[in-house]
Amino acid sequence: MKQLICPNCQTPLTATDLKLDAGLAICPNCRSVLQLDAGQMPGFNHKKFPVSTPDGIEVYPGALGMEILIPWKKMNKGVGPILFFTLIWDAFILFFIAIILLSGNGFMPLLFMGLHILVGIGLTYYCLSVLLNTTSIYVSQSDLLISHRPLKSPFNKDRSMEPKDIEQIYVEQYVASTTNNRPNYAFKVLALMRDGDKTTLLKGITRLPYARFIEKEIERFLGLKDRQVEGEYLTS
Repeated sequence: MKQLICPNCQTPLTATDLKLDAGLAICPNCRSVLQLDAGQMPGFNHKKFPVSTPDGIEVYPGALGMEILIPWKKMNKGVGPILFFTLIWDAFILFFIAIILLSGNGFMPLLFMGLHILVGIGLTYYCLSVLLNTTSIYVSQSDLLISHRPLKSPFNKDRSMEPKDIEQIYVEQYVASTTNNRPNYAFKVLALMRDGDKTTLLKGITRLPYARFIEKEIERFLGLKDRQVEGEYLTS
């Protein structure tokens, strides 16, 4: 097998860095979570575990750990309105950019549209992330690895931690945004560490059953006894 190199810090990866059951590797130097393709995983066996609830979630067991795959478009509801708004916004921006360029006045007028262009880029990237991204959660007795592909997200970063440091997994509700001064709620899955720190594993979930499923599956695999945590969202 060809020597694997971390693309972020160029550190060579060894067999102990590979999590073949999940098709992942974790860099021992910078702790980046890397996805492997089939050619990098000799003898890789990826059998689907018969769990399909909530809709779209897939669970894969392995000899060393378990992987959960969650499509963003499934765990988020109400994407249609913001997608429609983004299409309208981008259409107007492109229309005005075309007018400016065809007028022959150069690129200077575009500077006055800079903020609007950036907003359009941000909205488009967000919509593409929701439509295309899948979160992979790999859990074993030695690692908890969370990665998001194919697009990176500044709000959901790849995570890597040791399960022995985790005391509890739980769900919190928070205000993700506001519309006409009315709050739009979402959920996040957190890990309460044994030292008292709280680490967000995944946020931006607008469908509670998906957050609950992630919480329960990680706790079940790690053998964590569920207990109430301060700030935990308790409604089913």
